[in-house]
Amino acid sequence: MRNLPVFLLCLVCVVVYGLVVPRLFKRGEKSRPTLVKRLFIYLFWGVIFSALWHSYFYPSAPACQMAGIALGLGSLALFRWAYRQHGRHMPGRAFTPDVPAAIVTSGPYARVRHPIYAAYLLFMLGLVVGTQSALAAVLWLLLGVMYHHAASQEDALLAASAHADLYLRYMQQSGRLLPWNVWRRRQV
Repeated sequence: MRNLPVFLLCLVCVVVYGLVVPRLFKRGEKSRPTLVKRLFIYLFWGVIFSALWHSYFYPSAPACQMAGIALGLGSLALFRWAYRQHGRHMPGRAFTPDVPAAIVTSGPYARVRHPIYAAYLLFMLGLVVGTQSALAAVLWLLLGVMYHHAASQEDALLAASAHADLYLRYMQQSGRLLPWNVWRRRQV
């Protein structure tokens, strides 16, 4: 095996983000997955299996492997930090119309409205960097579009909810997936 660290990172991704994490979120209503949800799932697993394939058969530079590992570990830390900010309230799943009971604005949410999505994308970026796979990069970009769509949908849902006043102020002071205003003083 040529990229053992990245291969192990892929396996961690399968276990953590594919099997464990879905159990941590509120289940929406029982319905058939929409085309968008199915595409989202296919892209997620496509990045992972592309990275697994590539890490097994093609060598990548050791520096890229280590950078991929660092991004993957950073992603797990960001996910854990963001998830813990919810306290006893489980966050909802992507592409569900559930409005949360409260708006979380502490921890990583202070600068990014959707840090859990950002953590997923960071992990997948680690796989792309670690394997140096063009296919994984294309799938990661498509997954990024999907997460951006999910985040936009949630922003619109919350901006039209009972939390609208707070959420609109919060949107002005935080980035959707990136912390664009790190040095700015928060008002929320």
